[in-house]
Amino acid sequence: MISKTKLVVFTLLYICLGTIFIHCVYLKDWNHSIFEISFNFGDVVENIIKHNKFEGRYADNISIEFRAHRLPAIPYFIAYLSKIFGTEKILFVTLLKNLVLSLFWIPVLHEGINKRNIRPLHKIILAVFLLSFPQIFLHGLQIDLEESYIIPILAYYWFLVINDKPFTKWQKVYFVVLPSLLFFSKNTFLYIIPILSTIILLTDIKKAKLIFVSILLLGISTYSLASFNLKNSGRFTLKYSLEWFNIYKGNNELTANFYPKYSLDILDYFDYYKIPESVKTEWEFNEFFKEKTVKYYEGNLDKIIAFLPTKILTIWFDIRPNGIFPQNEDSHYSPIKILGMAYMLIFRTLQWFCLINLFLKLFGKKRKKYASLSLKYISLIGLYFIPYTIAFGFERHLLPVIIPTILTLIAILEKKTNLSGSK
Repeated sequence: MISKTKLVVFTLLYICLGTIFIHCVYLKDWNHSIFEISFNFGDVVENIIKHNKFEGRYADNISIEFRAHRLPAIPYFIAYLSKIFGTEKILFVTLLKNLVLSLFWIPVLHEGINKRNIRPLHKIILAVFLLSFPQIFLHGLQIDLEESYIIPILAYYWFLVINDKPFTKWQKVYFVVLPSLLFFSKNTFLYIIPILSTIILLTDIKKAKLIFVSILLLGISTYSLASFNLKNSGRFTLKYSLEWFNIYKGNNELTANFYPKYSLDILDYFDYYKIPESVKTEWEFNEFFKEKTVKYYEGNLDKIIAFLPTKILTIWFDIRPNGIFPQNEDSHYSPIKILGMAYMLIFRTLQWFCLINLFLKLFGKKRKKYASLSLKYISLIGLYFIPYTIAFGFERHLLPVIIPTILTLIAILEKKTNLSGSK
């Protein structure tokens, strides 16, 4: 085990040098403004900073103003980093963002790997695998992807979820607060966190008091989000106004022509959706695509069923890069993409090893020792993958469950070591 001081210094160097490399060498956007970042964040951040309002456009060809299309945590986090430190340059704001998120990266590496009761060689192999994972490095240190925030937050929360040892005071704080932070960061966690919290409560009685406090905070967060949406969009709701649009994007006449190889955002540029002039608000927009989705399901159930294996393969098994634009097809099998496929193959192997191993443990002689871990991990993967199977998902959407899978593997190895030592 290396000292915590050395690990902290190494992690901070990794984060800072990695961020500089990504924005100066890989993306070459170091001098861009945070107002230019994609995924509907840039214009929202600009409106927060310049006009103190939470709103933005989805696309240039859609004139509707959206105020409930993104959860508030990430845009406000970016905006306040910019305002506090007086910079709008993407490189510097990203550096600040990643330094803040080191509050999760450092304990994941130190508590989740460095201090675990497994062989030192296993620690080294798993730590190197995690830190050199191309997709985690390239996506995890950017600023405009929700996954870049979710990866370290979910990783540390998952370590706490499966940790059998008594918590320190700070670990208790993290355990209570992180579910609400995830809840405010990505729409899929609006249902994942309440269900997962219930499963933890039922399978890990030692964490019952903390879970109750966490659920109470989650209730406050739920009310706060609904109130935020009421103030900004006129509806007291937890729904987001792109919900049915995203479901329809993965379930329409052209989906099978592009998915999973190409990004379904291509359909935006084709002006495929043809929004009628009668649709004036974001909630009318959401309702419009709900009707289109239901109509497509009713008239094309055979096509949906026929395409389902492709979706299952993509989300549960695939290792290939996907979600590209045609103009970037030359880079589809570049050296970095090929290396990424090798890493994804290892991840998929570990994912299915953990799923199968823990499922079988539920019926084995030592099921009491593994029941809690088994139900937690199987639930996490199922809850996380199912929405992407129904709608659509790409490689980057899977990245947040890679580190939890590694931590679950460590827990399996640690339990095996402890059980062998107790004989």
